[in-house]
Amino acid sequence: MGTRCGTLPGGSFRHGRPGVESPGDPAPLLHRGGSGTAGGTPGTPGSQGRAVTPASPAAGRSRAGSPAPLVVILGPTGAGKSALALDLALALKGGLISADAMQVYRGFDLGTAKPDAATRARVRHELVDMADPRHDFSAGDFVRAADRAVSRLREEGLRPIMVGGTGFYIRAFLRGLFPGPRRSESLRERLRARAGSHGPAYLLRMLARLDPDSADRLGAGDTQRVIRALEVVLLSGETLSRQLARDGGGIWERPERYDAVKIGVHVEKARLVARLEVRAQVFFDAGLVEEVRRLLAAGIPPTANAFKGIGYRESLAVVRGEYSEAEARRRTVIATRQYAKRQMTWFRRESNLHWLAGDEPGENMTRAALAIISQAG
Repeated sequence: MGTRCGTLPGGSFRHGRPGVESPGDPAPLLHRGGSGTAGGTPGTPGSQGRAVTPASPAAGRSRAGSPAPLVVILGPTGAGKSALALDLALALKGGLISADAMQVYRGFDLGTAKPDAATRARVRHELVDMADPRHDFSAGDFVRAADRAVSRLREEGLRPIMVGGTGFYIRAFLRGLFPGPRRSESLRERLRARAGSHGPAYLLRMLARLDPDSADRLGAGDTQRVIRALEVVLLSGETLSRQLARDGGGIWERPERYDAVKIGVHVEKARLVARLEVRAQVFFDAGLVEEVRRLLAAGIPPTANAFKGIGYRESLAVVRGEYSEAEARRRTVIATRQYAKRQMTWFRRESNLHWLAGDEPGENMTRAALAIISQAG
């Protein structure tokens, strides 16, 4: 049976906003100095890939001699993106660029489904294990690092293939960063301190007072983006939502910075849910809680942004004695399912996206993807 591809059915997901209670005056946050700094599948990790036939044209150049289009593989967690991307890299003489907000952090391995050593020996992987988890790695950091990775791969004759499920990173890379104020680490530290004292919902309530439109589309758990929205309005005096509107509806409306062929991988809901449940159990069985203990012992603070990843925050709660590992597993499954739903809602907004069915045999999906890429040049 041939691989199915085409347009997905519609769907929507929207974060709710808790009832607003006064979070206090945000003004004091601005008066403590500090200059701004530039900001910006189931189963075990590490698919070994399937036997694939090399395709043409050659990796780095199109038939016309210009750089071959970038390949972008995206979709929800557990859909089979990594296995497809690995097959394509082998077939196209390519290198992989991870667009995963967690795989970038060194030491955060089991809960991020990082490619194993054998897989990384077969195919070049960029933007994996490159960031110190004691420090935040922003969308701006990702865009700059990904730009450099594309240049390196092309200089070495490898075709860049981006793969991941962090939609905001992929969008920022393809369409450019929002031109807001430079980030202020001192302000961010004060906002994080307030979240630590009062809970993450406190920051969302603060944002609801200052920028209700942004608060409506964010959730209390999305602390990093809530902090950025607060940072924009506190530093510039203008809301993020207003600046995005003036920017022509935001970066969804901008032309893409790269010639890219985008392929999405989706799986029927019931099958994806089953995969995600197995995936979460595999991570814990492999020792995710022990990995968190090792990271803490190595000096990674529990407040590090890397610990906010699904599976890591639940494991951190186990280490703290807040609930059992069985409860952590249950919560991780629920959080992963919710995240996959948000990913699909996000990716449905991408234009010129070719969808492939991730529940098809891998060889069929690879052949279909190669045909799409060949047609693109």
